[in-house]
Order: sequence, then structure tokens, then C-alpha cells
Amino acid sequence: MNNDNNNLPPTTMTKFDRAISALKGMPDVIETPATPVRTIKTLVGGSQTFIIQTFRRLRDRQADPADDYGARAVAKADIAGDTLFIEYVDGELATRLVLPPEVTRVIARQRDALTARTRKRAAKAGYETRRRNGTQVTPPRRSASKRKAVK
Repeated sequence: MNNDNNNLPPTTMTKFDRAISALKGMPDVIETPATPVRTIKTLVGGSQTFIIQTFRRLRDRQADPADDYGARAVAKADIAGDTLFIEYVDGELATRLVLPPEVTRVIARQRDALTARTRKRAAKAGYETRRRNGTQVTPPRRSASKRKAVK
């Protein structure tokens, strides 16, 4: 972890400060409130504090002439990306991180992949349990590629 705010004069802006001030108050940016999370390690008796805030920047878009007010629902394609700000405090160590949209996209993609695998396992286990209990069940649907291979 990079602690980018140690040994700097108080007037020097860090990367964290520059990034958050660049997004704060922009018309095409929405944000969540800063959320503190404290974890306590019961075995060793220490605690860690995380302060997490997300900013979402929308892509520049042309106003739709058919829309009188220039407002419409925000589609996924309109999202330029999420920037995540994390402040971490553990004892005397304080670290502030900025995770850019490229990193947050990877985190979201990996989480979605794990969720899909977990649901697939749970569905298979539920099917097997119902089959063993004698409940009338239809077999799980095969993926399109497996259906073509069977024909």
C-alpha cells in the first residue's frame, strides 16, 4: 500500500486530494456518502477503520432533440466509470487510495463471475436434493452450446 500523504508539507495536495476535488461538485458526477466501516480483530485486539466513497461519472452525451428537457434514463452505456476512494486507518498507519474506473470494472466483473458460479452450484444442489426426495423436477436447461452438441 502506498501512503501518499506522509512527509509532505500541509499545503501540498496529494493524488487522493486532487482526484476527489476534481470529481466533487461536477454536474456529470454522482456520489455516495462516505461510509465508515470498522473491523475488530478479537484475537489480537486491534481494529481497522475504512472510509469508503464512490463517485460515478457519466459520459458526455448530446441532448436528444425529441426530449424537451434533455433528461432520460441513464443507460449502462452512459456510465464512464466508478472511482472508489478508500481511507484506511490501522493504529498509527493511515493510507488513502484512489481506485480508478479500470480497477473498479475488474472488481465488479470478478464479483459478478463469482455470483454466477455460486448460483449455478446452488441450483444444481437444489435440483439434486429435490430429485433425491422424490419431487417431480425438470432437469436443468443445457446451455446453447451443449444443446447443439447433442443434436
